[in-house]
Amino acid sequence: IDLASKYGYETPESFTKAFSRFHDATPNEIKKKNKPAKVFLPLKLKFSVKGADTVDVVIEKMPEFKILGAADVFVNETKFEKIPEFVYDCINRYGGKLNADVFYGVSVGDCDIILNEEGRPWSKEYEGISFDEKFLFLTGVDYKGGKVPDGLTVITIPETVWAKFRCRDNSIEATQEMRRYIFGEWLFEADEYDLVDEYNGERYGIPNETGDGLHNEIWLPVRRKNHSD
Repeated sequence: IDLASKYGYETPESFTKAFSRFHDATPNEIKKKNKPAKVFLPLKLKFSVKGADTVDVVIEKMPEFKILGAADVFVNETKFEKIPEFVYDCINRYGGKLNADVFYGVSVGDCDIILNEEGRPWSKEYEGISFDEKFLFLTGVDYKGGKVPDGLTVITIPETVWAKFRCRDNSIEATQEMRRYIFGEWLFEADEYDLVDEYNGERYGIPNETGDGLHNEIWLPVRRKNHSD
């Protein structure tokens, strides 16, 4: 049941059928090591929208995780100019201390499910700001425990099904172009998934599978629409 949910299948039965066709063996046979397994990737979809190239989207359920990083409040009108400056400044300032090459970016609006280090809604630390015009943004790395350096904070991202959009490279232009496409077109055209809440993520500097170059990703928390409504 857990595996069916993680990889985007509606029922354990549909997962077992797909798994058996792919591996020529049932999950139990693989588990008992009676037959070898092939790599089984998360559900990968392609969306094509008028006026845009086909976009690969991976739909994947991920468990709760924590991010250690630097945060600030940003205004919607200037986010495309201010956030890249903030990210590069944080990477230059904290990259060596955090010992990481791949960084997250997390945007949070009027949302109570992103928690702070004390387990309370992170947005409540910023009482008085208007989430109609502003939002919180944190850039950082996976947090596995230990002392939190001065000037940094820890947030908890809940278990979520993510739609992960791959940008063509790791440039600011590619990321912003993909973000405009997602929020300007994809959300209105996609008939399978809805946004879950007022937060979303990015990952910067992910190595390409070919071994040359890097790319960024944009992550949206989603749920499958109920077409019976």
